Amino acid sequence: PLLPTSLSSVSLRHADLLVLVASIGFVQETVLKTIYVVGTYGSQSTIPNLMPFIIFLTCPLIVGWVDLDIWLSMPRTSLHLCAALFVDMTSELMMAHITRQSYSYKRWLLLPLIGLTTSVMLGWVRNGRATQDFLICYASSTIAFLGLKVAIVIHECCAVLNIWCFDITTPRIQNRNRHDKMT
Repeated sequence: PLLPTSLSSVSLRHADLLVLVASIGFVQETVLKTIYVVGTYGSQSTIPNLMPFIIFLTCPLIVGWVDLDIWLSMPRTSLHLCAALFVDMTSELMMAHITRQSYSYKRWLLLPLIGLTTSVMLGWVRNGRATQDFLICYASSTIAFLGLKVAIVIHECCAVLNIWCFDITTPRIQNRNRHDKMT
């Protein structure tokens, strides 16, 4: 047999194989890109910028390792939370790159995740109604903040370019005397 005797009784579904292959590819890509970026730009400027992503990758893994039921009890909420945190970090990184500004590695949205991870590791928190309510509040507030942030960025970009959001052919009238109209 191809598999060891201890694994021969375990059935492997197609979805499990897909997750396994995707996980291996994800880890390989992350490690190779990190080595390339650190080698190109040096560790002094690279490691602080990678810290939010490292925290984002390790904290859910630690929570899942200690108490997997926290994530499995609310899979959609957990996925929405992780997606919103990832979108926040990557959109901030893209905006810093486009505007040629430095990337702020301080991600305040990760603090509740760090707190949850610490509490789970110390045994203070287990899966239950309070943890599920915390995840719902955390995901909801993160998504609301992200929506507000995206709306503000879109508004500022449209104001700078003097265009409408979904209509770039209609001219936008400059409002230079806005202060005079408000008084």
